[in-house]
Amino acid sequence: MSNFITKILRISEQYSFIKPIIKEDRVVSFEYGPLGELLCQNITNEWNISNMIVRDNPAFAFYRSVDSGNFFESIKTPFMEARRITQNSLPFSITCSRIPKAHSEYTETLAKESTYFRSSKTTELKNITFTAPEEGRQFFHFWQRQRKIWWRKFSADPGRFFLSEIKNDGDIEYTDIQAKFEWGVESIERIRVLPESSFKHLPVEDQEEWMIKVKKKKILPNVIESVTNLDCAAFCFLCDAFIEETRLDTNKLRQFMKFHRKLAPYKAAFVIDTSGTSHREDLKLLAEYLALNIKKVGISVLYVPLLCTNPVEEMIEYYDLLGIPFVVVLKPSTLADGIFGLRSRETTLQELLNINQLTEHLQILLKNY
Repeated sequence: MSNFITKILRISEQYSFIKPIIKEDRVVSFEYGPLGELLCQNITNEWNISNMIVRDNPAFAFYRSVDSGNFFESIKTPFMEARRITQNSLPFSITCSRIPKAHSEYTETLAKESTYFRSSKTTELKNITFTAPEEGRQFFHFWQRQRKIWWRKFSADPGRFFLSEIKNDGDIEYTDIQAKFEWGVESIERIRVLPESSFKHLPVEDQEEWMIKVKKKKILPNVIESVTNLDCAAFCFLCDAFIEETRLDTNKLRQFMKFHRKLAPYKAAFVIDTSGTSHREDLKLLAEYLALNIKKVGISVLYVPLLCTNPVEEMIEYYDLLGIPFVVVLKPSTLADGIFGLRSRETTLQELLNINQLTEHLQILLKNY
């Protein structure tokens, strides 16, 4: 196994991200710690925003506790419900962000690193769009680009994501979104288009149920499906976020998790810069007050009174490995003049601000990033 994956697994377990459950050299599933669970929630939230909210066409969420394994059977009811709501208006989409899935297939020739992207028990994130036949291929190519953009948007290294060549499985065309790592390439999402001919294997009476009436004419739609899984996405973004570099100012090795601000489990944390005990309790009370104000506007913040009074550099290194983008640095002088430092994980520099600006400034930094 590569040294890189060994470091990822060590950091993931040490800092409560994820822990793989391995049986017979295969990753069966993942256990998630507090930070890993928040990471998964943020990935799912951003996936839902992209696949449901920010869409030109109507999109409807659905959930089924059991996946029959038959594609048409599993989406038939959600399709009919969406068709009824839209009154036969194409295109429309159905999405599900929590489909439990068990994968039995396993290739022994896979690189050991690849097993962490292919756990046998996982949760699928699935988007299915129904279009008119003449628009199917156009939407297929459009959706490939959109999904690639989505992965690149949240990446610390956008260039690692690319589309594979389009392949055929009978009438069905498909492509994979892939990510390049030091040990090789991993497929992380599949996008495929099912033309109207895909319905032909169904009995005639069943085909009728999939018909959509368009201008007095009944048609069978094209189906464009994109599927990834949450465990794969979480592990991919963990690998993507890990940065190891030598600092130019100190010539020391620096490790940190460069999560996108939208995916970072916590957006901000606190540290108190004081060499003595004077004003420490007052600063802790101030930190508690500021943290509460930040939480009230929906920004996740890590405030632990015992932690924030540890040595500043030690805590900053710790917060960097948690992937926290911003650290609020309070000093004794803050009580007098209201000025604090907002340290950026990416630049390692501190911006001086007034405490009255903190909440609004964080909102601006995190909005539409």
